[in-house]
Amino acid sequence: ALHVANPVPAWYGEGDEKVYVDGETWPSWFGTGTEDYFGYAWSMNTEFQKPYHAQVHSEKPGNFGHSIMARWHVSDRITFEKDIRFDLENWHWAEVDCRFDLTAYWYSRPGDSGPHPVDVKNLPFERLLGPKRQPGMIEGEDMKVLRRTGGQTSVQDGFAEPSGGAQLWWIQAKAEDVLELEFVVPVKGTYALEGNFCHAIDYGIHELVLDGEKLAEKDFFNNGITWKKIALGTRALTAGKHILKVICKGKNALAAPGQMFGLDGIKLKPVK
Repeated sequence: ALHVANPVPAWYGEGDEKVYVDGETWPSWFGTGTEDYFGYAWSMNTEFQKPYHAQVHSEKPGNFGHSIMARWHVSDRITFEKDIRFDLENWHWAEVDCRFDLTAYWYSRPGDSGPHPVDVKNLPFERLLGPKRQPGMIEGEDMKVLRRTGGQTSVQDGFAEPSGGAQLWWIQAKAEDVLELEFVVPVKGTYALEGNFCHAIDYGIHELVLDGEKLAEKDFFNNGITWKKIALGTRALTAGKHILKVICKGKNALAAPGQMFGLDGIKLKPVK
């Protein structure tokens, strides 16, 4: 049984499992990672129960928080005569302190030495706080999709960097496809607009239009995933609903196919 306390939404379970029996110097069992060993693969963050494996608790967003899973070796028992050593690598996508707590169950003969004593100081569960939303940010994932002429939109979470750990995600757009988003300005005023946008190898070039007025045309290609703040100018905005239009303009010659667009959010900074 494995309990993981993960302080960020990034995936923690790439590390392989290795089992050494009877003094082996090379493991006779060499697996492909926590996700495969516990029977779900691809960093699944939902609960499930099967005859010999389960994930009975999993928090969100992404792989943030406490997860509890189990695997029983019944049809695939590991036999040994003298000793057994089971290693499970902690290989994380992020540079964080991710805690693994394990419990092993086994049948033994009368008179054996029993398990090692437990250090009770390590037993209490830590309270983990998820990614916080930035003050003053109009979250992309909260914007209403009014119109989309192509592609698919969804909320993509599981990140540590963007506000609230999530973004609005537009994929499979073609050149001149349009996405229209609605957001609400709480108070009338003049604002300096700043957007936080995802940049990655399969992201495209997109034009941004606010209430019919062009803000910018940006290339969101980057060799590696990151979020970048982009100044979008100063605008006088009324209180109430506004429309942000995103127009796909193709992609950088170096970019992979996809022409994706990711919006963490728009921050409105009052101008006096």
